[in-house]
Amino acid sequence: RAALQGPDRSRMTFEHPLCKTGNEVLKLQMEMTGDYWGWRTHLLHFANCKGFEISGFFISRTSNWAITFSFCSNVKVHDIEFDTNVKNGDGIDFRAGCHHCEVWNISGYTSDDTVACTALCSIADFDSPEAKNINLPYIYPGEPAKILLGRKGLRSMDIHDIKIHDIKVAGFYHGVICLAAGGVRVYNIEIENIEDTAERKCSLVEIYTGYGSGYTKGDLHDISLKNIRANSHNRDDMVKAGVTIRAGVENVSIQNAVQRGTAPLFNFTEPDGITVDGTAYEI
Repeated sequence: RAALQGPDRSRMTFEHPLCKTGNEVLKLQMEMTGDYWGWRTHLLHFANCKGFEISGFFISRTSNWAITFSFCSNVKVHDIEFDTNVKNGDGIDFRAGCHHCEVWNISGYTSDDTVACTALCSIADFDSPEAKNINLPYIYPGEPAKILLGRKGLRSMDIHDIKIHDIKVAGFYHGVICLAAGGVRVYNIEIENIEDTAERKCSLVEIYTGYGSGYTKGDLHDISLKNIRANSHNRDDMVKAGVTIRAGVENVSIQNAVQRGTAPLFNFTEPDGITVDGTAYEI
């Protein structure tokens, strides 16, 4: 349980260098956390790495995602405890091009998704005029490796063959997500023994599309969920089930799901492609 922590004091605000009106810099002061500052505020960021292991840390005081991977393979992440309390305070993020990885024995609290498999946008998006608009708030990309390595082709950015198990966490957002858009695919994902340790105003597990267009039914496919123990409660503005699936998926199976909270157990926008066994129930 060695401590891996962000700074006691950080430069929390800094002049945003891209906010302009014409040629005039607005000199807006902005908190240096989360998406706008990209990879520069990640705690650990690995790109194009293979065959390594991360374990045994208590991670806290992050400024953005805690541990993130791009185009990484054969990675093992286990026995990590989190305490994140910041915008975009994810725990473990598998981004474009990650495959054959395993995560287990994760605990603590995250202010955003604890474990994420997030495959967004085609490489063509980087060449669009919109992506070069100087008024965009994103100063640095969250996935700089995608700009170079993603040019190998759309399939090089798929996320696949990831095993996520024995996750017992609290958090504001999701415990585990699978997210795809822009033609990138997420598949061969095993999610097992996922448990809420406190009330959650969000879905414990969510499979969905968004943050970009171009999703085709089946881009999220062959995903199995087993032993999901949610304690989800509806937010004031939306329904959040224990397991939410908001996309046209193929071959997604759910076994032994339990809802202990006041929200529904399931919320499926397109039930085709989803199978649920008889052990799913609400307490």
